[in-house]
Amino acid sequence: MGQMAASFGLAGILLGLIGTDLTSRLTASRPDYLVGTRTAIDAERMGRSSPVDARPEDRKAGEPREAEPRQRLADILSAHGFTAIKLKRLDGSFATKATVLGTDLLLIVDMGASTCFLDRSRVSRVPIRWRSEGSESSAKLPFLELGPIRVGPRSVTGHDFAETNLALKALQLPLIDGVIGMDVMHEHSAVIDTNADVLYLLKTPAIDPQARAFGELGGLAHDLATKFPLRDHKPEQPPKAEPKQKLAEVLAAQGFTPVPLVRLDRRFAVKSKILGRELLLVVDTGATGCHLDRGRIPDMPLRWRSDGDTSSAQLPSIEVGPIRAAGRSVTAFDLTEINREFKAIQRPLADGILGMDAMREHSAVIDTTEGVLYMLKAPKAR
Repeated sequence: MGQMAASFGLAGILLGLIGTDLTSRLTASRPDYLVGTRTAIDAERMGRSSPVDARPEDRKAGEPREAEPRQRLADILSAHGFTAIKLKRLDGSFATKATVLGTDLLLIVDMGASTCFLDRSRVSRVPIRWRSEGSESSAKLPFLELGPIRVGPRSVTGHDFAETNLALKALQLPLIDGVIGMDVMHEHSAVIDTNADVLYLLKTPAIDPQARAFGELGGLAHDLATKFPLRDHKPEQPPKAEPKQKLAEVLAAQGFTPVPLVRLDRRFAVKSKILGRELLLVVDTGATGCHLDRGRIPDMPLRWRSDGDTSSAQLPSIEVGPIRAAGRSVTAFDLTEINREFKAIQRPLADGILGMDAMREHSAVIDTTEGVLYMLKAPKAR
């Protein structure tokens, strides 16, 4: 993978994971591949009730009903300068609208990607100057916009998402143009609410983003930033107080359990247990389900079932800290290339991937600044 391997990491392999997941289910002609999508649609239509909200009999007569937990979380983050960006579900993962040089794109929010990626064929209409090195290509953007937030300057890597989009098209879901990676999420102190499908980002300090782009990208940035000015940009005032302690307090009051994350590079992993064995799983919002590297667990007594190029096994549970995520299927996935990168920077090696199925089932909230995964012990009804 050469130079790209250093930045591509899980993105180089996992970004096709959604496509691989869905394609394997489609080609196997299994009728249950739409269950996740059907459940998501039903949840949106019927509305969500809080699993930790007070029961009617617990409130005194005339006492006002407390705000829903998600609303309290939103209020706390908003009070400290965070902007809420509503995410769109794509089967098990989610995406956000972004604007690059005046063109609207759809990007997957992927904690398994260390940096941002764009599909060159999908963004050919955008005036981006790509630089090729062998089979790899990259570009520098003066900025990209996520709602009212301007992110930049930003390096992006070219990647072919044809397989992923083929699977999304088969499910009649919108096609993606690329990926938002952990570089953006770290820089803007991202908090991800996997149950409410909201990405919270903190705006950057009061720095003229256009001037910053000029300094780092030169004349090209000046031309592009002049041609595509930020919509209604206003310098942001720094938040009045550090929000992280209050965030933890709000979530604890709602019954969430904090699970510390292990920082690998820009990405995170979480210590887990499967059948009593301690494993390290990468936290990946771009993966619809959970995955294990069979080469890392050759002696684990799992019954793997092969279906074409895909192998899967049924787990009784996955323990994430004190949280037990019960009864789920996992898919085999080779992490050799990614672990080679982690070994090179003297970081722990990964045994698998914690995907969105387990996180959403336990209403996960991810704090990328503090490196904490918050989950409810009691799962939502499937």
